[in-house]
This record gives sequence, structure tokens and C-alpha cells, in this order.
Amino acid sequence: MTMDLKFITNDELKKMIDDINVELVSRVKKTYHEITIDSNIYKGTGKCWIQEIVDGKREGFVEAYNVIKTDKYRMEKTFRLVPGKYLVNECGSKSQDHRYYLIVKQDFIIEKEKL
Repeated sequence: MTMDLKFITNDELKKMIDDINVELVSRVKKTYHEITIDSNIYKGTGKCWIQEIVDGKREGFVEAYNVIKTDKYRMEKTFRLVPGKYLVNECGSKSQDHRYYLIVKQDFIIEKEKL
């Protein structure tokens, strides 16, 4: 469908621009999913991280979008993940960390395929 913009009124053109902007904003918001994990220096290694998996191999670490130190020895990290497969490490028991695979699809997250 092609239309000649010369024959559209200003009001119709403004409405089209507004509709396009709303659609663009909604698409940008859907390109990632947020996940929050926590760490505790007295549990496991005391670290939390997410690493991207590409073709069955570990690639680089995902940079945290937001880090909040909740108290003296705990913190929460928020990550924005695009669709793909990830290895997640967060605090678990006193002696070991909790690791699992996370599969992020366009519309949902498949969590916790344990190692």
C-alpha cells in the first residue's frame, strides 16, 4: 500500500506520526526482559553474574543494568536480557552458588534448567 503524502491533511498526518511513535515505543520495550538476581558475601562465592551462551560456548558476561547494595553484605543486580540462552550464577547455600541456564524468548522466559 503506497500513499501520496501530499494529499493527506495535516491532522491526518499528525495522527499517523503519533501512531507510529506509539508503535515504536512498544517495540523497543519488548526487545528485552529484566531479571534481578542477588548475592551475599557469606553464601557461596559471594558473587552473582550472567554469562551469554552462544553455540554451546560461554561468551562474555552481561553487564548489569542496575546494582543495589541492600545492606552491608548483600546486593541485587538487575540485567536486561535480549532473546538467547544464558548461564546464571547467584547466591545459593552457605557452601555453594546456585547456577542454572535461562532461555529468554521474545515473549517469555524459560527458567531454571539446572546444571
